[in-house]
Amino acid sequence: LIDVETNPTVKIFDLRIAEKIRELHMRINAQGYPPYKNEVSKNVYTLNYKKIGYKEEPFVVSPYTNNNLPFVITGQGDIFVDYSSDLYHVLRNKNVKVKPGEDIRHILTDDSLFVPAYSLPYTINQKNEPIFLAK
Repeated sequence: LIDVETNPTVKIFDLRIAEKIRELHMRINAQGYPPYKNEVSKNVYTLNYKKIGYKEEPFVVSPYTNNNLPFVITGQGDIFVDYSSDLYHVLRNKNVKVKPGEDIRHILTDDSLFVPAYSLPYTINQKNEPIFLAK
């Protein structure tokens, strides 16, 4: 459900995303700790996938663009899909009005049956590019 208070709407998400995140958690748990690689935002990191047994970076296919989307992990070990490229695509190709500090994930759900599952909040920077929304 999205817009619960104003306009309750049911959206769907791809269960393959949940399965891939479950797999990532199992590999991290088997190692005992997340192998953080780079910090991409405050408390948001990429992973060193080789240390948990991957030969290539895992990804999920976007329900919006069919592009491959990477994963990010928080300092608490929670894994999320990085929808930055999808958000960037919508911001460049559609006439949407958003403001810095506003969670912009709604621009993905406005014209889609899908919700950005396992997503951190995003906003825009001064260049109108999507960035993770710091709390």
